[in-house]
Amino acid sequence: MRSIAPVILFLAAGCRTPAVTDATPRTFGAFGLVAPDTADDACKGKAVPTVDAATCKASTDASGLDGIAAGGDATSANGTDDLVAEYGPTHKGAEADDDDCKYHVAWQSTGAALNEDVYYQVDVTTKSDGKPASHLVVTEHPVYAEVLVDTGDPLTSHAVDNSGQTSQETSTPGRYLVGPIHFDQPGRWTVRFHLYGDCDDGDTSPHGHVAFFMDAK
Repeated sequence: MRSIAPVILFLAAGCRTPAVTDATPRTFGAFGLVAPDTADDACKGKAVPTVDAATCKASTDASGLDGIAAGGDATSANGTDDLVAEYGPTHKGAEADDDDCKYHVAWQSTGAALNEDVYYQVDVTTKSDGKPASHLVVTEHPVYAEVLVDTGDPLTSHAVDNSGQTSQETSTPGRYLVGPIHFDQPGRWTVRFHLYGDCDDGDTSPHGHVAFFMDAK
């Protein structure tokens, strides 16, 4: 397990910041979408946790924070089976429940072209009440994307350098703007959205994650 220096967190109850509106008009759509071939039922029959912001503590798990701080973990792209074991299955389509069945997540992107700024619009609702996951915890990156490609070849399997990525909640509650991401080679990528990744990944912690396939070309 990798580790990072603890980060300072501000719980929403003590330090709430207003939602913002992205100043740059962007067109979002199903760019790069990999159409699902089966229904997503990963959470079928499983208990739905109630997320409690008060249980958020500084994470010592670098499962995704290095995706912001150091451009991702290039080694993790070489073992798809290891990623599934750590996080859960990667989904096709544009919406799914997160790996812990805490949230339902839907996404759109501004594109899937190579070497261009790609932004994501990510809508997050809590499954326990169906409400937007709006400012559960105030962190620098409430939602961020860890993006990697697994070609089966260690020379070309890698994570993108997304150290310049930003994340902000828009004026629509529970809707987050994430990016930019740069795809540097064509192929099928894994886009893993980390939700409140500054928190420990506990049973009721706001921390969550869900991954989708996306085709860049």
